[in-house]
Amino acid sequence: MLWQLFLLLTVANPDVYLGLADIWFLPLLICFYGMFRKKTFVDNDTIQYHYGLLIYLILPTLISLIGYGIVSTGYLFSYALWILLHIATLNLNFTQKEIKKLLSAYIISGAIMGFLILYQRLDYYDSIYASRYTIQILGHERFDPNFLAACMVIPFILSITKQLFNYSLWNLVCLILIFLGVLFTASRGAMLSCSIGATTAFSIFAFRRRKVKYLIWGGFLVVILGYTVLNILPEASFERLFSKSYDDSSNEKRFVDWAVGFKAFENSWLFGYGMQGEMQIIKREVGVSMIAHNTYLAFLLQFGVIGFSVLAIGVMRLIKKTLLYKEYLVTAMVISTLFVVFFISGEVAVFLWVPLITASLVLQIKENNEVSSITDLL
Repeated sequence: MLWQLFLLLTVANPDVYLGLADIWFLPLLICFYGMFRKKTFVDNDTIQYHYGLLIYLILPTLISLIGYGIVSTGYLFSYALWILLHIATLNLNFTQKEIKKLLSAYIISGAIMGFLILYQRLDYYDSIYASRYTIQILGHERFDPNFLAACMVIPFILSITKQLFNYSLWNLVCLILIFLGVLFTASRGAMLSCSIGATTAFSIFAFRRRKVKYLIWGGFLVVILGYTVLNILPEASFERLFSKSYDDSSNEKRFVDWAVGFKAFENSWLFGYGMQGEMQIIKREVGVSMIAHNTYLAFLLQFGVIGFSVLAIGVMRLIKKTLLYKEYLVTAMVISTLFVVFFISGEVAVFLWVPLITASLVLQIKENNEVSSITDLL
């Protein structure tokens, strides 16, 4: 129930970049509940890895404190809470019914975002040439469209898979809302990530039915739907997504951000700069106020090659396990997440950590022999 609330209330996050520090209450409750609940089946290797990760946080904290006299408590708290949340969630040992409800809440959370984007039609830039829509809730600042779209990637993948295997009118409505929501944010990274998930879902469906015609019809449907939807997109949004996707100023700026971030990384590449914000690091080391605009580069700035390798081991273990259990949709969910965060700095964001935790949950119940596939949970 707490996890469902957490997902549904994502849209109420006061942080425009959808971090954890401002919505810590429900995750902390989940942590307390999960730590003290009796364990019946857990993935001990994953648990031990995350406890090791928690202990490792001491090193970048000391580097930041001793080397630079500062520690970002927001980053430290967020990393620690995400790791504890992962451990506690696995300790809860969700049942098949509970995970079904959680995945349904995940889909609904994306549909809520999509509905609000279409309802508010709020341009992020406040320009008469509206190109990127976002939402504004409870008097907070407007969400960054790229971050908002990233939050809808996994709900989209889950929703389209559910529609293929377990058709329902309600889910169809959710799917359309999520799809339109992602389109109207004009986030190219999120669109490509959704494409990875949709292609995987259609491929699995066609393979299970052992009829290639399903895959052909699926591709045809996507073309028709795409043509129809693009006719209702604002012209500026269409240009950003397609006709001027590669030659607009945002790509040029992103390359500059990456170059500046890498220059700062070179000065402390082994252990990084510790628990500090990337903008703070870049401003001190390079002399400009910029962000890395890339989650992996942000991790490298904070943790260096050593810490980044520790994080990468956990993700590679997760991907390896999805392949071992032939849960290719879960593989696509993880890869889509890793792809979308390449273009934005989301090191403590909901759209990075929640999909990884969700993937672990699905694999846990698979190990417990309660389901044959994630499609049984949708």
